[in-house]
Amino acid sequence: MESIPALSQLTSDERLILAAELWRENAVTTDDEADPKIVNMLRERLERYQTRPEAVSTWAEVKARLAAQ
Repeated sequence: MESIPALSQLTSDERLILAAELWRENAVTTDDEADPKIVNMLRERLERYQTRPEAVSTWAEVKARLAAQ
């Protein structure tokens, strides 16, 4: 995040929202066709997150679980 230092000030939730918004913006404005399977998968994952945000793990939690194995 060194290229955009302000990103480190965002919460995990805010970074996820930003990523989704950037993806949507890019998918709409780019000349390249986005793979519909990937777009659908990302939409489904975003919907699941928005429905049950408590069911997700932060990157720090995932790393800790992996380190414990």
